[in-house]
Amino acid sequence: MGEGVQSELGNFDRVLDILSAFSGHGLGPEDLAGPPVDECAREAGAIARHLLNDGAISIAHVDAIWQRSFDTSLTAIVGTEVVNRLIGRLNCADAGVDRM
Repeated sequence: MGEGVQSELGNFDRVLDILSAFSGHGLGPEDLAGPPVDECAREAGAIARHLLNDGAISIAHVDAIWQRSFDTSLTAIVGTEVVNRLIGRLNCADAGVDRM
């Protein structure tokens, strides 16, 4: 496997772990307990690609990803405070995945 592919897969796994840690905040609009990990895979992939390409992600970008998937922004679902914490974790190069 090429280095770029390994990097992309590692970044995807990290993003998916971070989204999973936030799932208790109800990241999906229909399940207040949060979506199962596999239901965030598409969003994790989009976030991971954005992070690899741009080095960071903003609330606007995450909201746009959620808008495409769920017809509403993540900020509208969980509020600005939770999204700010999520963005901080996603943009941290050595981000841990402990629960927020």
